[in-house]
Amino acid sequence: MVTRLLLLPTAVAAMSLAASCAPATPAAAPQNETTKKRDQPAPAGPKVTAEIGALAEDEVQKTFRNRMPAIEKCLDAGRSRLDLLAGKLGMRLRVDTEGRASLILITESGLGQHETEQCIREALGSGTWPRPQGGQNGIATQSIEVETAERPAVPWSADALGTEGDALRGALGDCRSQGGLSRLTVTLYVGTEGQVMSAGSSVETEELDQAKVD
Repeated sequence: MVTRLLLLPTAVAAMSLAASCAPATPAAAPQNETTKKRDQPAPAGPKVTAEIGALAEDEVQKTFRNRMPAIEKCLDAGRSRLDLLAGKLGMRLRVDTEGRASLILITESGLGQHETEQCIREALGSGTWPRPQGGQNGIATQSIEVETAERPAVPWSADALGTEGDALRGALGDCRSQGGLSRLTVTLYVGTEGQVMSAGSSVETEELDQAKVD
């Protein structure tokens, strides 16, 4: 298992003014309006918080480890549907200030099985995650390699689909545009009779609406 945590620096700016007590002093000489304005303290500026904050790496890794039994169950169920199930799986989560995974993406997948990918997303979204520090959201990524005990599927280029492949690429392009995705990749398992046995996908997007991504 390979774990990568993206930590982005925080950007917090604040100005504070404190009042102090001092011994009484003789009254100062009268000031004109220009002097009064010059001597008045500047108002405190607003506190600025970055969009992306930092996540505690050890806590994120611990949370991923705690999710692995649920992910394994998803994979076991997937293998019961397709014993050839295998491939690399990349995941990215956006965690809000309440520790909720507000966006869960499968950014890379060779699994080729939507049901399993969806199950893993649900497993990642259960419970809470470490809260970001200094920002409204935190980003965590993880990748795992899923191996099969069976003979692996034979890699097949999309070019082998011919004109049907061109039509499929066109349809996927429409889906990518409608979903506001920067990338959409689909993995298919094709049987010896030319039938699609299973399909899954991975995406890249800056879209914050999980429902729209779905």
